[in-house]
Amino acid sequence: SWTPGGETLQGLLDRGKISRILFNNLTNPHADFKDDYTFPADRKPYDHQLEAWDILSGPQPRSLLVTSGTGSGKTETFMVPILDDLARQIEQKDEQLVGVQALFLYPLNALIESQKSRLAAWSEGMHGKLRFGLYTGAMPDTVRDAGGYACEVRDRKRLREAPPPLLITNMTMLEYMLIRGSDSPILEKSQGKLKWIV
Repeated sequence: SWTPGGETLQGLLDRGKISRILFNNLTNPHADFKDDYTFPADRKPYDHQLEAWDILSGPQPRSLLVTSGTGSGKTETFMVPILDDLARQIEQKDEQLVGVQALFLYPLNALIESQKSRLAAWSEGMHGKLRFGLYTGAMPDTVRDAGGYACEVRDRKRLREAPPPLLITNMTMLEYMLIRGSDSPILEKSQGKLKWIV
């Protein structure tokens, strides 16, 4: 089994190790996801999660490789520090973040889709200021209906107009993005902003 750390999520907030906005979204996610993605304030993250958060949130973040068993919270080891960084920017600017700051590369579209619920759960409470895009070949050029979540960029038109800070894609789409003229606005509006590669 994995070892719980010596500090609760509430303790991390009290010591300024996690932003208030992210804390609120973790402990009280969007209603659609409360059953699966609520992170109670009194929960003690695992040792390997706390260690990863310290490394990735430090003044000089370093590269990190996490190897651990299924269900041990590997996704949270990188997702929490990235969301915290973006949430702190929102606390300072109080505006929508534009430009890719975190690039997630997954080998399978099913893995890309698997991140949607978690990202919506922990980002929707930021009212569209923190957004993500799942950029696969299945992303339509335009979406007419206003459904979905404010935190999700659902079509290529909006992706190119205002690239979200979180872009989840695969190697094929990344290659297309680098050579396809229609995707050049994503690169132009993200220039100098990329900080995270997962």
